[in-house]
Amino acid sequence: MWRMEAVLDTYALPYDARRPVICFDEKSYQMLDHVRDPLPPVPGIPARVDHEYKRCGTVNFFVAFEPLMGQRTVTVTERRGDAEFAEQLQALDVRYAAADRIVLVLDQLSTHSPAALYQYLPAEEARRLS
Repeated sequence: MWRMEAVLDTYALPYDARRPVICFDEKSYQMLDHVRDPLPPVPGIPARVDHEYKRCGTVNFFVAFEPLMGQRTVTVTERRGDAEFAEQLQALDVRYAAADRIVLVLDQLSTHSPAALYQYLPAEEARRLS
């Protein structure tokens, strides 16, 4: 419970451009396509879509949301592994280059750890981003 209270306290902080609060998460999404083209609506009959579909792989959405500014950045990748997580943190570092520190709110996914950074970045860079 104390973790949720810490998150809520973080969200209650006033805006500070030197310490922006960024909520970061990701979601896998299955890409689908129609097997048969949908039939458009005509007067008196709604559009019709067949229940059958074709699988077209998956993608991952990384979302960085700055709630106090109402801004979000969405990046689509093929995977959501440690390397992609490290790359996204580097992108945040560039985007918020003027900040002294980024306050990052993460869930407990296994890739959300300093170990992920050390696995794919030089030690100095991984330590700095941590």
